[in-house]
Amino acid sequence: NDGKMVIFSDGKIEQLDNEYSNRIRKIRGISSNEVYAGCDDGLLLQFDGFKWKKFKQFPEEIRLFALQTFKENGKTIIFAGGDYGIAYIFDGEQWKKTTTGAGTRIWNFWGTKSDNVYAATYNYCDFYHYDGKEWKKISLPESKTHFYSVVGSNDNGLFAVSYG
Repeated sequence: NDGKMVIFSDGKIEQLDNEYSNRIRKIRGISSNEVYAGCDDGLLLQFDGFKWKKFKQFPEEIRLFALQTFKENGKTIIFAGGDYGIAYIFDGEQWKKTTTGAGTRIWNFWGTKSDNVYAATYNYCDFYHYDGKEWKKISLPESKTHFYSVVGSNDNGLFAVSYG
């Protein structure tokens, strides 16, 4: 695999040299000098505006397909997840391991604060909401499609994309 990573800034595209490019599954940024990338071997990377460095290594069986980052009260909040419905939450100081209950892959997170985050999972039409304490399942009308992305326009408005 010959994965590439580029940065688009001020109308220019520049390729970033990165030994991890072909392993990255998801990338999210808070600013141009605070970008995070989840890899397929459980590695979470951080870009400081100049170079990539290892930020956190999760168990290898947790491929990081889902990543959400934002600032809350001056702290960086990170939701990182992937296989088995496992979601790791960084509160700016420490990590906490949680599980959505899905038992399958988390494709995507979306949220604006640590007590209002949504997860789209591989289970048919299953979404989960994190209220700051626990994940709760949101069941949608039965379907044979998989929702793989969720994004919001505000704290209460969500959009979801499916395939199949």
